[in-house]
Amino acid sequence: MTQRPTFSSDRGLPGRLALSRLATRVSMMVERGWPLLLPLVIVASLFLSISWLGIFSRVPDMARIGLVAAFAIAALAALYPLRFFRLPGAAEIDRRIEAANQLLHSPVLVQTDRPSGRESSFSQALWREHQKRMAGKLDSLGADLPRTR
Repeated sequence: MTQRPTFSSDRGLPGRLALSRLATRVSMMVERGWPLLLPLVIVASLFLSISWLGIFSRVPDMARIGLVAAFAIAALAALYPLRFFRLPGAAEIDRRIEAANQLLHSPVLVQTDRPSGRESSFSQALWREHQKRMAGKLDSLGADLPRTR
């Protein structure tokens, strides 16, 4: 089982929650971005390999220009998948944190959510009590590592 980074409890709940959200956002961006960047990394690696082997110095000028043009076109084509990249939303991050920490009843979402319907002093007191109880479940809050699959 993988170790999840946990954050010290000397910060308040909002600070720990912000750090956990930031770490989870970064790991989700790495998960989503790496497969999209892989074609560009492969093209660059092939170019560096051919350069290191000295192929460019051994071929005639027209072939060298053709190879460089082919690599430029391949690099531009490898950038195409990046248009499908999307940043993770706040709700996705909160769900990921809750799933990684095996939290039930959405205690992370409750901290920023608002009650619906008419507000009264009783409903506000009830909501604050609910938030307080859910915050108690967030004592050992941690972020999730990237899932490589």
